[in-house]
Amino acid sequence: MANYRVDKITVGSPDYKVIVGDYTKVLKVVVGVPASNVLVSNSVLLNDVVGITTDNIQEGDILVADENGILVNRASQVDKIDGKVYERDVERGKILIRRSPTDGTPTSLKSGELAYSYLPDPSYGGGGNGGDRLYFGVGSDGSLDAERIDIIGGKYFTDLLGHTHGINTPNTAAIVDSAKRINEWFVNALQADSASITNLSVSSINAADLIANLLDAISEGEGIDIRESDGKLVIAAEFATATNAGIVSLDSTQFNVSGTGQTEITTLDGGTF
Repeated sequence: MANYRVDKITVGSPDYKVIVGDYTKVLKVVVGVPASNVLVSNSVLLNDVVGITTDNIQEGDILVADENGILVNRASQVDKIDGKVYERDVERGKILIRRSPTDGTPTSLKSGELAYSYLPDPSYGGGGNGGDRLYFGVGSDGSLDAERIDIIGGKYFTDLLGHTHGINTPNTAAIVDSAKRINEWFVNALQADSASITNLSVSSINAADLIANLLDAISEGEGIDIRESDGKLVIAAEFATATNAGIVSLDSTQFNVSGTGQTEITTLDGGTF
Protein backbone atom coordinates (compact mmCIF):
# COMPACT_ATOMS: atom_id res chain seq x y z
CA MET A 1 0.00 0.00 0.00
CA ALA A 2 1.36 3.41 -0.95
CA ASN A 3 2.19 6.08 1.65
CA TYR A 4 0.18 9.31 1.46
CA ARG A 5 1.19 12.69 2.88
CA VAL A 6 -1.28 15.51 3.40
CA ASP A 7 -0.61 19.15 4.15
CA LYS A 8 -3.58 19.78 6.44
CA ILE A 9 -6.25 17.91 8.36
CA THR A 10 -9.34 19.82 9.44
CA VAL A 11 -11.21 18.27 12.34
CA GLY A 12 -14.64 19.68 13.14
CA SER A 13 -15.16 23.33 13.99
CA PRO A 14 -13.09 25.17 15.10
CA ASP A 15 -10.05 23.76 13.36
CA TYR A 16 -7.22 22.21 15.42
CA LYS A 17 -3.55 22.47 14.53
CA VAL A 18 -2.10 19.33 12.98
CA ILE A 19 1.59 18.63 12.40
CA VAL A 20 2.14 16.57 9.25
CA GLY A 21 5.46 14.81 8.91
CA ASP A 22 6.68 11.62 10.45
CA TYR A 23 3.63 11.65 12.73
CA THR A 24 0.36 13.41 13.22
CA LYS A 25 -0.49 15.07 16.51
CA VAL A 26 -4.19 15.38 17.31
CA LEU A 27 -4.72 18.09 19.91
CA LYS A 28 -8.27 17.16 20.79
CA VAL A 29 -10.60 14.26 20.28
CA VAL A 30 -14.32 14.78 20.86
CA VAL A 31 -16.47 11.68 20.62
CA GLY A 32 -20.26 12.12 20.59
CA VAL A 33 -22.66 10.94 23.26
CA PRO A 34 -22.30 8.43 24.69
CA ALA A 35 -18.49 8.63 24.78
CA SER A 36 -16.48 5.79 23.25
CA ASN A 37 -12.86 4.68 23.54
CA VAL A 38 -10.57 6.25 20.93
CA LEU A 39 -7.05 5.05 20.03
CA VAL A 40 -4.80 7.61 18.37
CA SER A 41 -1.73 5.86 16.95
CA ASN A 42 -0.12 3.70 19.64
CA SER A 43 -0.57 6.14 22.53
CA VAL A 44 -2.65 9.06 23.73
CA LEU A 45 -1.19 12.14 25.44
CA LEU A 46 -3.59 12.52 28.38
CA ASN A 47 -2.95 16.26 28.66
CA ASP A 48 -4.68 16.65 25.31
CA VAL A 49 -7.83 14.80 26.41
CA VAL A 50 -10.57 17.09 27.73
CA GLY A 51 -11.08 16.56 31.46
CA ILE A 52 -7.57 15.22 32.23
CA THR A 53 -4.29 16.95 33.06
CA THR A 54 -1.11 15.17 34.12
CA ASP A 55 1.40 18.04 34.37
CA ASN A 56 4.53 17.14 36.39
CA ILE A 57 3.30 13.62 37.05
CA GLN A 58 5.60 11.40 39.14
CA GLU A 59 5.89 7.68 39.60
CA GLY A 60 3.35 6.51 42.17
CA ASP A 61 1.03 9.52 41.72
CA ILE A 62 -2.65 9.00 40.98
CA LEU A 63 -5.32 11.07 39.28
CA VAL A 64 -8.05 12.63 41.43
CA ALA A 65 -11.00 14.84 40.60
CA ASP A 66 -10.67 18.51 41.50
CA GLU A 67 -13.50 20.91 42.33
CA ASN A 68 -14.25 21.31 38.61
CA GLY A 69 -14.48 17.59 37.95
CA ILE A 70 -11.15 17.50 36.10
CA LEU A 71 -8.84 14.55 36.75
CA VAL A 72 -5.57 16.05 37.96
CA ASN A 73 -2.22 14.76 39.16
CA ARG A 74 -2.25 14.16 42.93
CA ALA A 75 1.28 15.62 43.11
CA SER A 76 -0.14 19.12 42.59
CA GLN A 77 -2.95 18.69 45.09
CA VAL A 78 -3.53 18.29 48.83
CA ASP A 79 -5.80 15.79 50.55
CA LYS A 80 -9.27 17.09 51.33
CA ILE A 81 -11.25 14.79 53.60
CA ASP A 82 -14.50 15.60 55.41
CA GLY A 83 -14.08 19.24 54.40
CA LYS A 84 -10.60 19.49 55.95
CA VAL A 85 -7.40 19.98 53.93
CA TYR A 86 -4.38 17.79 54.69
CA GLU A 87 -0.99 18.64 53.18
CA ARG A 88 0.41 15.90 50.97
CA ASP A 89 3.06 13.72 52.61
CA VAL A 90 4.96 11.55 50.12
CA GLU A 91 7.08 9.93 52.84
CA ARG A 92 4.32 7.99 54.56
CA GLY A 93 0.75 6.84 53.97
CA LYS A 94 -2.34 7.91 55.84
CA ILE A 95 -4.81 5.72 57.71
CA LEU A 96 -8.00 7.63 58.49
CA ILE A 97 -11.06 6.40 60.38
CA ARG A 98 -14.37 7.94 61.34
CA ARG A 99 -13.90 10.50 64.09
CA SER A 100 -15.86 13.13 65.99
CA PRO A 101 -15.06 15.87 68.52
CA THR A 102 -18.74 16.40 69.42
CA ASP A 103 -20.41 12.96 69.49
CA GLY A 104 -19.78 9.96 71.75
CA THR A 105 -20.95 6.49 70.74
CA PRO A 106 -21.53 6.30 66.94
CA THR A 107 -25.10 5.55 65.89
CA SER A 108 -24.01 3.05 63.22
CA LEU A 109 -20.88 1.55 61.68
CA LYS A 110 -20.19 -0.85 58.84
CA SER A 111 -18.92 -4.29 59.75
CA GLY A 112 -15.18 -3.98 60.49
CA GLU A 113 -15.29 -0.17 60.48
CA LEU A 114 -13.45 1.87 63.12
CA ALA A 115 -14.55 5.13 64.72
CA TYR A 116 -12.95 7.31 67.39
CA SER A 117 -14.64 9.95 69.54
CA TYR A 118 -12.31 12.55 71.00
CA LEU A 119 -15.17 14.28 72.80
CA PRO A 120 -13.71 14.84 76.32
CA ASP A 121 -15.31 12.54 78.91
CA PRO A 122 -14.60 13.75 82.47
CA SER A 123 -16.64 10.96 84.07
CA TYR A 124 -14.65 8.14 85.69
CA GLY A 125 -17.47 6.55 87.67
CA GLY A 126 -18.92 4.55 84.80
CA GLY A 127 -21.36 5.68 82.13
CA GLY A 128 -20.12 9.01 80.82
CA ASN A 129 -20.80 10.54 77.41
CA GLY A 130 -19.06 7.87 75.29
CA GLY A 131 -16.17 10.15 74.36
CA ASP A 132 -12.42 9.37 74.36
CA ARG A 133 -13.17 5.86 73.08
CA LEU A 134 -12.33 3.72 70.03
CA TYR A 135 -15.23 1.77 68.48
CA PHE A 136 -15.36 -1.25 66.14
CA GLY A 137 -18.30 -2.52 64.07
CA VAL A 138 -18.90 -6.25 64.64
CA GLY A 139 -20.79 -8.58 62.30
CA SER A 140 -23.36 -7.63 59.68
CA ASP A 141 -27.09 -7.06 60.10
CA GLY A 142 -27.76 -8.00 56.47
CA SER A 143 -27.75 -4.40 55.19
CA LEU A 144 -23.96 -3.89 55.51
CA ASP A 145 -24.34 -2.18 58.89
CA ALA A 146 -22.71 -3.81 61.90
CA GLU A 147 -24.83 -5.97 64.22
CA ARG A 148 -23.29 -4.24 67.22
CA ILE A 149 -20.65 -1.64 68.08
CA ASP A 150 -17.94 -2.71 70.54
CA ILE A 151 -15.67 -0.43 72.53
CA ILE A 152 -12.11 -1.67 71.99
CA GLY A 153 -9.99 1.08 73.58
CA GLY A 154 -9.34 4.78 73.79
CA LYS A 155 -7.89 7.56 75.94
CA TYR A 156 -10.65 7.06 78.54
CA PHE A 157 -9.20 3.67 79.48
CA THR A 158 -5.49 4.43 79.12
CA ASP A 159 -5.95 7.39 81.50
CA LEU A 160 -7.23 4.93 84.11
CA LEU A 161 -3.86 3.14 83.97
CA GLY A 162 -1.59 6.18 83.97
CA HIS A 163 -0.31 6.16 87.56
CA THR A 164 2.39 4.60 89.74
CA HIS A 165 1.85 0.88 90.27
CA GLY A 166 1.14 -0.14 93.85
CA ILE A 167 -0.32 3.27 94.75
CA ASN A 168 -4.10 3.40 95.19
CA THR A 169 -4.97 6.50 93.14
CA PRO A 170 -8.53 7.97 93.05
CA ASN A 171 -10.51 7.47 89.81
CA THR A 172 -7.98 5.01 88.36
CA ALA A 173 -7.64 1.26 87.97
CA ALA A 174 -5.93 -0.58 90.84
CA ILE A 175 -2.55 -2.00 89.79
CA VAL A 176 -0.34 -3.84 92.26
CA ASP A 177 3.43 -3.34 92.23
CA SER A 178 6.12 -5.91 91.37
CA ALA A 179 5.73 -7.49 94.83
CA LYS A 180 1.93 -7.84 94.32
CA ARG A 181 1.30 -5.12 96.91
CA ILE A 182 -0.83 -1.99 97.08
CA ASN A 183 -0.28 0.73 99.66
CA GLU A 184 -3.87 0.95 100.97
CA TRP A 185 -7.33 -0.48 100.36
CA PHE A 186 -10.65 0.96 101.53
CA VAL A 187 -13.75 -1.27 101.60
CA ASN A 188 -17.35 -0.12 102.17
CA ALA A 189 -18.89 -3.61 102.23
CA LEU A 190 -16.73 -6.70 102.65
CA GLN A 191 -17.71 -10.31 102.03
CA ALA A 192 -15.14 -13.03 101.40
CA ASP A 193 -14.64 -16.74 101.98
CA SER A 194 -11.05 -16.19 103.05
CA ALA A 195 -8.58 -13.32 103.09
CA SER A 196 -5.17 -12.35 104.38
CA ILE A 197 -5.01 -8.58 104.82
CA THR A 198 -2.23 -6.70 106.59
CA ASN A 199 -3.88 -3.27 106.67
CA LEU A 200 -7.65 -2.97 106.13
CA SER A 201 -9.73 0.19 106.60
CA VAL A 202 -13.51 -0.40 106.62
CA SER A 203 -15.91 2.55 106.76
CA SER A 204 -19.04 0.54 107.54
CA ILE A 205 -20.09 -3.08 108.17
CA ASN A 206 -23.52 -4.67 107.87
CA ALA A 207 -23.78 -6.04 111.42
CA ALA A 208 -26.58 -8.52 110.67
CA ASP A 209 -24.60 -10.10 107.82
CA LEU A 210 -21.45 -10.19 109.93
CA ILE A 211 -23.23 -11.87 112.88
CA ALA A 212 -24.93 -14.40 110.62
CA ASN A 213 -21.57 -15.37 109.10
CA LEU A 214 -19.88 -15.57 112.50
CA LEU A 215 -22.65 -17.80 113.88
CA ASP A 216 -22.00 -20.16 110.96
CA ALA A 217 -18.24 -20.02 111.45
CA ILE A 218 -18.00 -20.33 115.27
CA SER A 219 -18.94 -23.54 117.06
CA GLU A 220 -20.20 -23.66 120.64
CA GLY A 221 -18.23 -25.65 123.23
CA GLU A 222 -19.17 -27.50 126.42
CA GLY A 223 -20.49 -24.92 128.85
CA ILE A 224 -20.38 -22.07 126.25
CA ASP A 225 -23.37 -20.52 124.46
CA ILE A 226 -23.11 -18.36 121.27
CA ARG A 227 -26.17 -16.44 120.10
CA GLU A 228 -27.43 -13.18 118.60
CA SER A 229 -29.17 -10.67 120.85
CA ASP A 230 -30.39 -7.21 119.83
CA GLY A 231 -28.03 -7.05 116.84
CA LYS A 232 -25.03 -8.22 118.85
CA LEU A 233 -23.07 -11.46 119.00
CA VAL A 234 -23.27 -12.82 122.57
CA ILE A 235 -20.80 -15.42 123.90
CA ALA A 236 -21.85 -16.58 127.39
CA ALA A 237 -20.83 -19.33 129.80
CA GLU A 238 -23.46 -21.79 131.03
CA PHE A 239 -24.09 -22.55 134.70
CA ALA A 240 -23.04 -25.99 135.74
CA THR A 241 -25.57 -28.70 136.56
CA ALA A 242 -25.22 -32.29 137.68
CA THR A 243 -25.06 -33.33 134.00
CA ASN A 244 -23.57 -30.24 132.31
CA ALA A 245 -20.17 -28.66 132.75
CA GLY A 246 -20.17 -24.92 133.30
CA ILE A 247 -19.49 -22.19 135.80
CA VAL A 248 -20.43 -22.56 139.47
CA SER A 249 -21.39 -20.10 142.15
CA LEU A 250 -19.54 -20.57 145.46
CA ASP A 251 -21.00 -19.81 148.89
CA SER A 252 -18.99 -16.95 150.32
CA THR A 253 -19.29 -18.38 153.85
CA GLN A 254 -17.48 -21.53 152.81
CA PHE A 255 -15.24 -20.26 150.03
CA ASN A 256 -13.02 -17.22 149.73
CA VAL A 257 -12.44 -16.06 146.09
CA SER A 258 -9.83 -13.39 145.45
CA GLY A 259 -9.88 -10.83 142.64
CA THR A 260 -7.50 -13.01 140.63
CA GLY A 261 -9.80 -16.02 140.78
CA GLN A 262 -7.86 -17.83 143.51
CA THR A 263 -10.27 -19.81 145.67
CA GLU A 264 -9.71 -20.94 149.28
CA ILE A 265 -11.92 -23.04 151.50
CA THR A 266 -13.01 -21.22 154.64
CA THR A 267 -12.32 -23.29 157.77
CA LEU A 268 -15.37 -23.59 159.99
CA ASP A 269 -14.57 -23.89 163.70
CA GLY A 270 -17.31 -25.86 165.37
CA GLY A 271 -15.88 -25.23 168.88
CA THR A 272 -15.13 -27.89 171.52
CA PHE A 273 -17.30 -30.33 173.39
